[in-house]
Amino acid sequence: MTADLARVAKPETVGLSSFDSPVVFRPATEDNRSELVSVMRSMADEQPSVETASTVATETDNRPLYWHDSAGEYAVCVATIDDTVCGWVRVDATARAQTAHTATVTGGVVEPRREAGIGTRLLAYARQCADCCGYEKLYQHLPAANQRGIDFLVNRGWTVEATWDDHYLLDGSYVDDVILSAAVDR
Repeated sequence: MTADLARVAKPETVGLSSFDSPVVFRPATEDNRSELVSVMRSMADEQPSVETASTVATETDNRPLYWHDSAGEYAVCVATIDDTVCGWVRVDATARAQTAHTATVTGGVVEPRREAGIGTRLLAYARQCADCCGYEKLYQHLPAANQRGIDFLVNRGWTVEATWDDHYLLDGSYVDDVILSAAVDR
């Protein structure tokens, strides 16, 4: 699109009433990699998300946390409290002409920090970055078994756009893929 995600993601510091220290939303750095992977793994273990599992595999391969070229781009951003990663979001986009206006979002917040506004702010941060890059719509794919994640997004204005029946095979059972979307505010 018009700019790359790594350059437009500017750090934001936010005071949330649940915490004594501010929450900082910013691009992930190589210094965060091991902690980020640990946080991602803990989330992948507790709630089924094929996208999270795929992202963990990518991040453990020591691939860059940001990538931008003619095929597309992705960027990983984190939420930290006292320099400790407590949440993350990854925005992925391809440069295919038919979908160049869209990006896919994956992310989460560690269990002890949930229900305090960090996830909502991470989504807003991802939307802001996507908007600066010219994306018009965000998508997220979740297994139907992750009702908590689906409810979280729907309660924040996302729409269930489609369901692919029996798309995933998780623990020996077929599970639907619920595709959610949200317009990027312009």
